[in-house]
Amino acid sequence: MSTSSAEFAVHDNASRGRVWTRAEVGDERPFDLDRHRIISCMAFRRLMYKTQVFITGTTDHFRTRMSHTLEVMAQAERLARLVGVNDRLAGAVALAHDLGHSPFGHAGEKQLAQLMKGHGGFEHNVQSLRVVDYLEHPYPAFRGLNLSFEVRESLIKHQTKYDHPTASKKKDDPNAALFEVGPRCPIEGQIANVADMVAYTLHDIEDGLGQGVLTEEHLSASRLWREAAEPIRSQHPDKTIHALRRPIIDRLAARFNEDARADDAGADRGGGDSVGVGRAAREGGCGGVFGRDAARGGRVNDDYAGFGVSASQGGADGFEGEAADSRAV
Repeated sequence: MSTSSAEFAVHDNASRGRVWTRAEVGDERPFDLDRHRIISCMAFRRLMYKTQVFITGTTDHFRTRMSHTLEVMAQAERLARLVGVNDRLAGAVALAHDLGHSPFGHAGEKQLAQLMKGHGGFEHNVQSLRVVDYLEHPYPAFRGLNLSFEVRESLIKHQTKYDHPTASKKKDDPNAALFEVGPRCPIEGQIANVADMVAYTLHDIEDGLGQGVLTEEHLSASRLWREAAEPIRSQHPDKTIHALRRPIIDRLAARFNEDARADDAGADRGGGDSVGVGRAAREGGCGGVFGRDAARGGRVNDDYAGFGVSASQGGADGFEGEAADSRAV
C-alpha cells in the first residue's frame, strides 16, 4: 500500500519559522514572502549572466542559470500540485536553489573547489545558503533574507547528480539545526530536487540540438524519446528536428508528470511495486521519481533514472563534463 505525498506536505501554518521574528503583514503566506525576497535580491539577478551549459555571449537562445531556475520553479510547482503538497514552498526552493552557483556551470564549480581546497572548499548548495543567510543584506535589522526554516533546510540538502551537500561536523556550525531535524528536507524540497533534474535533462537536450552537439539519431537511441517523438514525427515527416523538438520535449514532460502522479497514487505501471513520492520521502528517497534510494521497480524510477545519459550517450548529463569544460573555463 502506497503512502500519499499529501500526508507529508508542509502547510503554511506549520512552518518552523525564521531566525529573526517578524510581525506578519495581513494574510501574507510565509512562503510567498520567501519568494518575494528571493526574486528581489541581487544574487537572483546575477543568475542572468551565469552559464547553464552553453556560453551565451554570442547568442541569446540558450539557457542561462536564471532561465533554468525559472523552468525548475515551473516544474516543481506543477509536480507539487499533482501530488497534493505545498506548491508555493516547492517553487520558493526552486527559485533559490542555484543562488550560490558559480559562473561557467559545474566546470566553474570544480575549479573553485580546487582553488579553495585549503580553505574549506566550495560547494554551491552551501554557498546558496550563505547567500540567503549572510551575503545578501537588504535589511538593516539583520543579515541575510531571513527566509523560512523549510526553504533554508531544502537549500542545504539539495541533492542531484551534481549536488552532494553534507552536514558539517563542526560543533559550532550555525546551520547544525538544519540537519538535526533529519537527513532529508521536506517533501517540497525533494520535489524541487526532482524538478531540477527534469528541467536540466530536457532543456539541455533542447539546447544541445540547437548547438548541434546532439542529433535526432542520438536521441532515438532512447525508448522514452522514441515514444514521445513518433506520433509527432508521423504527423510532420518533412519537418526538421528543430521544428519538432519543443512538442516532443513537452510530451516527455507530460509523460513524466503523468507517471509521477500515478506512482504517487500507488499504481503499478512498471511490473513492480510502485512507490509514491510521499513514501519515498519517508524512506529516504529523492521523491520516488529519480531517487536511487527509492524502491526499485516503479515505472517512473526505472524509465527516467538514466534518461539524460541514454538519450544522448553523454548528452544531457555529459554536456557539463564536455561542453562546459571545453567552452567555459
